[in-house]
Amino acid sequence: MKAIITANMNGVLADHLSFCPFVTKETDDVKTIDVNTLSIDKYVDDGELEELIVEGILDCVPITQAMNIIKSLVRKIRHGGVIIITGIDAYLVAKAFVEIRITIEKFNVLMHGTDQDLQKTLNLTCSGVAHFLSEAGLKVVNRRIDNFQYSVKALRQ
Repeated sequence: MKAIITANMNGVLADHLSFCPFVTKETDDVKTIDVNTLSIDKYVDDGELEELIVEGILDCVPITQAMNIIKSLVRKIRHGGVIIITGIDAYLVAKAFVEIRITIEKFNVLMHGTDQDLQKTLNLTCSGVAHFLSEAGLKVVNRRIDNFQYSVKALRQ
């Protein structure tokens, strides 16, 4: 099984079970979850997923829960499966602001978002997420940054 955790229901993938904290009505393919825990335990067993995409929503979890949430999500991945985490790289945003390459308005949009329901409370970096995944026992196979957005892909061996 494949799954995606996202706040952007326009970008969901047809062959993935989708999880979103802001869904008002659940369907067979779209389930609602708590943004503070990102818990998919009710829908997915440990070791069941061949692929899990966490799209831009890890920035919205409480900082005190971030590592526990990552470990919980990693448990859902089967051996040989992958997890892909995307988000905004806080280091690159701060660096661009200090170098006066972006405005204060752009800085705040990137760091805090514009959605009132989805307040970004955690600032992560590509290397930080890769480190978290390595600490959780995964092998990081790909890191990519494009226009402040990072993507980290890791394999559970």
